Amino acid sequence: MFSARRSLVHRRSLIMTAAALIGSFSLGGRSQASVQNERRPDRASSEENVIRALNLKTIGPAHQVRSIRQLDRSFLLTMASGKTVSYPEFNLHFKTDSSDLGPNAGHPVLLSAGMKNDRAYIVFSDPREIEAFIAKSAQLPKAI
Repeated sequence: MFSARRSLVHRRSLIMTAAALIGSFSLGGRSQASVQNERRPDRASSEENVIRALNLKTIGPAHQVRSIRQLDRSFLLTMASGKTVSYPEFNLHFKTDSSDLGPNAGHPVLLSAGMKNDRAYIVFSDPREIEAFIAKSAQLPKAI
């Protein structure tokens, strides 16, 4: 009886040791993979790859930005179609694309982002256009 207990204890110890080793190896592999991804800034997100594949010169008037006004902590965008859209300043990102697929000079485009379309990119053809395109308003319009 004594030897049966002793072998049972040894088996449990062996199983626990093996499980601990397997767990540490799998965690180590995950952390190594995440470190490798952090070291590769050349990898673009899938969202950025989609943007690079679009021909922004041929985008319709619903996505062409005519004016940008900064109101308090948000941006009010007027589109070529006449529609007005508002985004909080933290959710609106400004990008440039001077490639052949980028927007025409002076005609930035709006691209929706995020799963809820609560964020967006405005893509310009040149970085110098960004500041010139944004008009600042002193106060928010009053609600009725």
